[in-house]
Amino acid sequence: MNYESLWQLYPLAREQLVHVKTRSAKKLKGTECRVLEILIAQQGNVVSKKELFEKVWGQRIVSENSLTQCIAQLRVALGDSGKEQKFIKTVPSHGYMLFENVVELVEIEQVPSDNSAELSTEPFQIEAQPV
Repeated sequence: MNYESLWQLYPLAREQLVHVKTRSAKKLKGTECRVLEILIAQQGNVVSKKELFEKVWGQRIVSENSLTQCIAQLRVALGDSGKEQKFIKTVPSHGYMLFENVVELVEIEQVPSDNSAELSTEPFQIEAQPV
């Protein structure tokens, strides 16, 4: 299947989640952004809760509720719900799966830019002023 994604994720942008058609943007918390990046990398496959905890929180000790809340906030941002699970599916006792072609990870080079503020690569010199 080669459908166009509904959302684009710009991890380093101020508002990271951008709807492809409406161009509306949403801000995500750091942990939400990281969880979504991991789900995107493995879209269509179940990502275990253990893997998400290790990659997002590392050695920090957090409750399982932290991940549950993070997924809930991602669902809200995507216009999904725990009941419908149109985009993120909960696989009980295992983990979560992001359906394919929902969110596309966009590299920073592809971020739309304003060409009017191009940086010069020319070296510059400061002239010494007589005192």
